[in-house]
Amino acid sequence: MEKSQYFAATILLIVTLMLCLAMSETNVTTDQASLLTLKAHISLDPFGILLKNWSSSASIFNNLGFGNNPLNGILPVSVGNLSTSLLYLYAYNCDLRGSILYEIGNLSCLIVLSLYGNQLIGPIPASVVDLWKLQRLALFHNKISGSIPNNLCELHNLKGWMLSHSLITSAIPNCMWIITTLRSLYIDSNRLTSIIPPSLWIWKDLLELNLPSKFLSGHLPREIENLKVATFVDLLENQFSGSIPTTIGDLQSLINLSLAHNTLQAFIPESMGKFLNLERLDLNHNNFSGKIPKSLGTLNYLTYFDVSFNNLSGEVPSGGPFKNFPSQIFMPNKGLCGDPVYGLHHVILLEMVDISDEK
Repeated sequence: MEKSQYFAATILLIVTLMLCLAMSETNVTTDQASLLTLKAHISLDPFGILLKNWSSSASIFNNLGFGNNPLNGILPVSVGNLSTSLLYLYAYNCDLRGSILYEIGNLSCLIVLSLYGNQLIGPIPASVVDLWKLQRLALFHNKISGSIPNNLCELHNLKGWMLSHSLITSAIPNCMWIITTLRSLYIDSNRLTSIIPPSLWIWKDLLELNLPSKFLSGHLPREIENLKVATFVDLLENQFSGSIPTTIGDLQSLINLSLAHNTLQAFIPESMGKFLNLERLDLNHNNFSGKIPKSLGTLNYLTYFDVSFNNLSGEVPSGGPFKNFPSQIFMPNKGLCGDPVYGLHHVILLEMVDISDEK
């Protein structure tokens, strides 16, 4: 009895190995054919990457990369026939044209899809949701249009989402909070509309938020305090109004904060003095009033600061980083006084002289 069971198990193992070998050979053949088809669609290969690496003898691989090669072609449908063993697809800065293939969704094991810096057009295909292992989606600097598909929220392993500098015209999906793994969100320089969904402000592990767009509006909520580990927040050139909540001081990991070119008003919060790691603070072209908080003078790492074109008044802090700032970054807040670098009061006096001379 034991011998017959052992014999049956041995036969089963042999059959399984033969099936795996057959599948492997099939995948190799499929990959070879797909690569050769892709090669045929490329009109330029100045660095010989195709000649060196893609031939009928190519075997299964998990990394396909030809970034920074001006290949000047399109991605053929056959790319979707590459084996599911493919984990990384790098085709950035290659002058690729056409649309993102629906068949890209067949590469279900992809971890990185990097197609930035091309001339890709059309919408993001809904099939991207089938890339359920995807951790990095880099499509920036293309001509991608349409809306951000809601089903992108189903990519629960996504850590980096880069769609900057395209032609996206839609609101930010409200479901994005579901992607709890997300660390970097770059969807700036598109035509995003509406407000930032309230759910965005609950991303407690978000490190980088880049949303300059010119069309986003609304207020900055108290819940911004949840972004405690964020190091980079850029909301430049939008239509945000109201005041900056004092809870923003809880973002003590910040290195870069830009709220410039909005219509924010009221006071600059004293709580910003808690940004002990901050290197850049850009608040220019708003409607801020009141004084520049003295607490900002304790920010020893601050190397860039700009509050020009506001309605600020009072004395400019003189300690810490303010010893090195030029007067131009405070202009033309005519209610300010103080003596940073070239002497702000001297600049104001010169303006008064110019006016009197004109009279």
